[in-house]
Amino acid sequence: VSTQSTGATPQINLRMTHFCGCGAESKYCCPKCKERTCSLVCVKRHKMAKNCDGIEDKTKFVKLSEFDTLRLISDYRFLEGLRDTTDSSKRDNASSRQKKPLKVGMRRYCEEQNIALQIMPDTFTRHKENRSHFREGIMFWTVELVFTELKSKIISHNVPDTDSIDMVIERYRSKSTAVEQYKTVTRYFKYKPVVNYLVKAAVGRPNCYHDIGSGESLKNCLRRKTIIEFPTIYLVQDIEEYTIVPCENAPITAVSAGELVAKVNRKRTQRQRKRDKVKRLKEEDKKRRKEEKEKEKDKE
Repeated sequence: VSTQSTGATPQINLRMTHFCGCGAESKYCCPKCKERTCSLVCVKRHKMAKNCDGIEDKTKFVKLSEFDTLRLISDYRFLEGLRDTTDSSKRDNASSRQKKPLKVGMRRYCEEQNIALQIMPDTFTRHKENRSHFREGIMFWTVELVFTELKSKIISHNVPDTDSIDMVIERYRSKSTAVEQYKTVTRYFKYKPVVNYLVKAAVGRPNCYHDIGSGESLKNCLRRKTIIEFPTIYLVQDIEEYTIVPCENAPITAVSAGELVAKVNRKRTQRQRKRDKVKRLKEEDKKRRKEEKEKEKDKE
């Protein structure tokens, strides 16, 4: 309690004074153990004596009676920090993860059959859905059937390359299969039993398709085709609405997504260089014409 000599009303000082271990008035409070210190020397001495790192434990138990607005804000910021750390680690893992190379058997099979198999990064949904594998000289594909008029699709796994598209569809004609898949196939073939089977053409040829036979095996159907992860077969009833192109004449080999991206980047760089060259020539021509006009004016 302190009083002023001029006034009659005493003034009460409500500030609680804390002292350091050395006896001096404290200036700092340790976030972890709440130890009071007065200087940097005392802070270091306190950390060495109590083996304290000075970092507050955000997960320690707090009584409900001691829980206030500051504690709520601290917990909120702690949860935000955890979310940011988790998101950052996911992005780092996705960017640093190496593209999985094709297995030796799959690569050799694709090279023999002239199939351009492109593997996407691990984070892509299509890569996660792919269960294609090579075993005992046979390629077992994951096959996606797209019913264009119904705007629905069926993904079938473990389809050997010796089976035809008709054999894949026959799997879903029996009632023992899933109800939705059975209904889709039955409804699609109810009115138009004759259906055309198409495969999308290579990258760089949008809205172009290859017409494949329904009775041929997958091995023959996929030759000289570009496959992204696994085959996608489009079932079409009116083929006149689609642009049908022949298969590529040049032999193609299996490539990874990284090789495809590198090839696209090289072409993009070449196009950019050509544009820069044309721009530079135009600027030089413009400058030359300007100089010629200035010379003509000087002569006049």
